[in-house]
Amino acid sequence: MSLFEWFKNLFSHDAVQRTRLPIAKANDLTGRSGAVAKADEHYVRLYFSELFLQKDRNWFTSRFPLGYSLICHKYGDQPKVEFTNVAGKNKFDIQQASQDRSILRNYPMTPLLPFRGGDIEIDCGLEIDCGLVSMQASNLLESFAKTVGDIAGKLNAPQASTVVSIASSIATGVQELLSAGKAETVLYVHDMFTGKSLTSGYLLLARNPLQTFEGQTLWMTDDGIRVGPSSDALAPIEPQDFLVIFVECLEDRDDWQSLGAVGKPLDKAIEAKLGGRNDEAKLLLVQAKVAAITSPDLTRRDGKRVVAAIDAYYKDGAAIQETIARVTRNALTRSITPSDDRLSLHLAPAVARVTVADADKLPEATLNSLL
Repeated sequence: MSLFEWFKNLFSHDAVQRTRLPIAKANDLTGRSGAVAKADEHYVRLYFSELFLQKDRNWFTSRFPLGYSLICHKYGDQPKVEFTNVAGKNKFDIQQASQDRSILRNYPMTPLLPFRGGDIEIDCGLEIDCGLVSMQASNLLESFAKTVGDIAGKLNAPQASTVVSIASSIATGVQELLSAGKAETVLYVHDMFTGKSLTSGYLLLARNPLQTFEGQTLWMTDDGIRVGPSSDALAPIEPQDFLVIFVECLEDRDDWQSLGAVGKPLDKAIEAKLGGRNDEAKLLLVQAKVAAITSPDLTRRDGKRVVAAIDAYYKDGAAIQETIARVTRNALTRSITPSDDRLSLHLAPAVARVTVADADKLPEATLNSLL
């Protein structure tokens, strides 16, 4: 039985029709809505943007909340991969409001995934199954939830290709957790996004029926979801259990240096160049570029940009010298951690000069062109 079927069977007995409302692009005051995902040009990431719980459900006494997500995605040359994630109370920032209890915000459900597209819906689609469930409260179960959540959180690592192999074991842990806690559905959504419908934006799931929102206009602000006739007259929605999902579509990723196959040889190339070992530096530079254009963690279009950014990093002697001075100062003051001491992570000026639009003007990056 697929994991999607398992979730369907688990929650079908108590699933009730709830409110499902997208926030219009024109009403998104954060300016993050509207980007349409194109195959091999965009990345996709999903968040629990906001959660809100009412006190009247005995949250954190006899029951505790757990947000879960299941994302089915065509990843590189792999078969469809099911990314499962959970967030328990140890992951949520609890803030006591005057009337209700709020849980805020921006918890990622997936790593940044290249959207591969394709002609067959099952390959180009992004299938999502997520929601908020109520779990029995006990020290043992909460410890179990924390352990599963911590392990599942590894799926948010920048290099998603390295965690594809553990995705199935995480899914098994989530199944066991939800079964042990006698999960009761609070909010639930199943959806399928294709290349024609996958657009960045916000989606409200609320406990109260859809009719309660008739005549109200929803807005998304930096402070969370609001209702009101205009952006100048906004108020919080009626207290209830709700969550907001954010679908993010990006053209490029600014953390490509954290992809080990790209960042590590680039660092070594810079070190070799500064040490006068030019032949070694050139070989390492080619290694970094090849890794960029073949990486399953980069879209084809962005891989081309990263190749150009690698050149900019390598050729920017002034930035290299400044980086070495900065890393040396930080090392002396012990203000860096092991994850901060890679040279390429500090070369921000170079990458800022290379955009996707710039890379589009360059010849297609191929293996032959790099050798």
